[in-house]
Amino acid sequence: MAEIIFACFLLLVLLVWIERRLYLRKTGRESPEIKAAAGPLDDPPLVSIIIAAKDEEDNIEGCIKSVLKQDYPNFEIIVVDDRSRDRTPEILRRLCETEPRFSVIRIDELPPGWTGKNHALHQGTRAARGEWFLFLDADSRISRSNLASALNYASSHKVDMLSLIPLLRNDTFWEKVLMPYLSGTLFFYLSPAKVNAPNDKSALSIGQYVLFRRSAYESIGGHESIKGVLLEDFAVAKRVKEKGFNMHLAFGRKVLSNRMYESFQAIWQGWVRIFYMSFVQRQRDFMTSLFVIPLLILFPTVSPIIALARLLSSPGLWAWGILALAILVNIALVETMRKFYQVSSGEGRWAIFHPLAGIITLGVVLVACFKILFRRPISWRGTTYSVGNRGG
Repeated sequence: MAEIIFACFLLLVLLVWIERRLYLRKTGRESPEIKAAAGPLDDPPLVSIIIAAKDEEDNIEGCIKSVLKQDYPNFEIIVVDDRSRDRTPEILRRLCETEPRFSVIRIDELPPGWTGKNHALHQGTRAARGEWFLFLDADSRISRSNLASALNYASSHKVDMLSLIPLLRNDTFWEKVLMPYLSGTLFFYLSPAKVNAPNDKSALSIGQYVLFRRSAYESIGGHESIKGVLLEDFAVAKRVKEKGFNMHLAFGRKVLSNRMYESFQAIWQGWVRIFYMSFVQRQRDFMTSLFVIPLLILFPTVSPIIALARLLSSPGLWAWGILALAILVNIALVETMRKFYQVSSGEGRWAIFHPLAGIITLGVVLVACFKILFRRPISWRGTTYSVGNRGG
């Protein structure tokens, strides 16, 4: 009886991973991808590029230099130095001396009720003159044709908000193993095609790159309307959908790259924050994670060992069949994971480490759950936030 249950479970898991692989293929066909534009618009509007920077001495210069290489003719850069204590202010002062389109706003205190990034971006918009706002993270790099490509897309699709999914730049072992896996969780059930459908309530934006029509941004209340939310990209996308504006999520791998976290500790803390706020907003996500990771990823990984042990102890056609089924499950699982890794970072071969990534991800999920259940605060970039910082 136990063997029959085991075989039925493996068959179910096999069907799940075949379906997920087909889903990814369908998502790839239906999801828009921003490509290098042939040229700028005939009458290019002013774009205010707003970058919030807190202790970004390793990133800020590279980000700004990538912006300054744009072939788009009409933009300004506003960097909001949010209480930086490293060399960020010094780097910004040096860059300001040689570039007239570049300005810096310094913030020394965070007002009560605000999260740091929301407050910084809000201050940036108050100084901006553009018809469009581009909210860009300091660890992002944009290609020479990025602005022209994004504005062409927004214009042709009549989009009020456009968010791009970057190509992940991963240098260390832990980045290559964990970042594509963790990032892939966002698209396991939610595709850009669903987000882009006006009649679908699904809402998601990627905070590393959000292009916003100014009139739409002001109509939803800007970042002030979500000032206490830790995951501002989720919350702002939700408000855009609720207010009836046209938003698109598109792949920007040819025009945008991003390196989110550079160490294991940073990856762990960053994704605890992301899952923490996701679970606060949607408890169903937590239950799904607790089910999917152990039952659909970790257990199938060890199933060939269990099947082989059974074969060695009780040889027979049935035992061989279960072993073959366990191997097929892992082939389907690895192939789906390879696609996740390839889409996120362009390095599908690192999917071989997905069991390790699954174990660590389960740990991240459990820590996030613990913090919520026991109302423990969460620290991010030197600021402590309570569980009350919920989604919009």
